[in-house]
Amino acid sequence: MKQLDFNKSSEVTIGVELEFQIIDPDSFSLVSRANDVLKNIQKSNYQQKIKPELTQSMIEINSSVHHEIKELYQDLHQLYDFLLQTGSQLNVFFCGGGVHPFQKWTTQNIFFKKKNIRVLQKNTNFLQKEPLYLVNICI
Repeated sequence: MKQLDFNKSSEVTIGVELEFQIIDPDSFSLVSRANDVLKNIQKSNYQQKIKPELTQSMIEINSSVHHEIKELYQDLHQLYDFLLQTGSQLNVFFCGGGVHPFQKWTTQNIFFKKKNIRVLQKNTNFLQKEPLYLVNICI
């Protein structure tokens, strides 16, 4: 396994990535609307913090790096509020964590980029069971 080089930091820092399902508000099905979300936020202050994920029915928000949990919470709260406002304009809901109860991954449109193709090739059997929506905490 390749060893990773880490830069020394003076204090502990924390950042969070949250992945959300993009949901149709009437049927509660996953909808491939990530491109619409991304297009809608292009000129916002949050453009660099809201990103596409593996499928087009997923979106990810990324906090800044923080030294204090309270600051992290405020950052994520502002990001999520902005995401909800964007969803309201586009008539979509966002749902975090876990798996979708009745959608199959094979019906989802994939964001084809190198990283995602590698993930799909490496984890096909796992991903065929359920698309996951995760929380990543980086300390």
